[in-house]
Amino acid sequence: MQTPLTSSRPLSQTHQPLQALEHKQTAMPTTTAAMRPTFSMALALPPQEAIDQLQARLAQTDHPIVVQRAGLHMTLTVNPELRHFWSPWMTLEFEQPDGQPTTVRGRFSPSPNIWTGFIMAYLTLAAAAFFALMFALSQWTMGSSPTAFWIALGCLLACLAMRWVSQIGKKLARDQMVLLRDILETELQTDTSNKTALR
Repeated sequence: MQTPLTSSRPLSQTHQPLQALEHKQTAMPTTTAAMRPTFSMALALPPQEAIDQLQARLAQTDHPIVVQRAGLHMTLTVNPELRHFWSPWMTLEFEQPDGQPTTVRGRFSPSPNIWTGFIMAYLTLAAAAFFALMFALSQWTMGSSPTAFWIALGCLLACLAMRWVSQIGKKLARDQMVLLRDILETELQTDTSNKTALR
C-alpha cells in the first residue's frame, strides 16, 4: 500500500526520540551490487516501536516521498511526479540480533522493474556467453574456425556497456538518493555529514 506523505501536522510530543546510536556504510564489490549502496544504523528502540514511530513521523511531514511498509520492512521513494527512469528506491530492514541494539539496514537500488530487468539481462548474457564458448570450443576441436567466440565477446562487451550505463544512472539518481537519506537521518536525528556510500 503506497501512502503519499503530504500532511504537515506537528509531531506528537509523546514520541520517544529515535536517536541512532551509530551508523556505518558498506560498499559491495560485485558488478550488480555496486548499483545498490548500503548502510546501517543502530537504534535505541525495539524494531517494532522504531518502525512504528518512524512511519508516524514521516506521515506527519510534507516530505515529497511515498512510503510502503510490510512488517519490519519499509521502502521510500520520491513522489510519482518527481520520478525518472533512474529514480532510487531506499529499502529499510529493522532487525534486532540477540542481545544487540536494533539495527536498520538500508539499501538503495533502482526501481524494482529496472533492477529485475538488469539482473535478467546479466543472466541472459552470461548464459549466452557460456554456450557460445562451448560451441566455439567444439568448432576448434573439429578443426573449424571458432566463430562462436565472437558471440561470447559481444556478450562481454554488452555487460560492460550495461555496467557503464548503470554508473551513469547512479549519478543521475544521486540527488534523490541524498534527499531520501537526508529525510531518513533527519527523522532518526543522526549525523548527515558522512555519505561515502552515495559517491
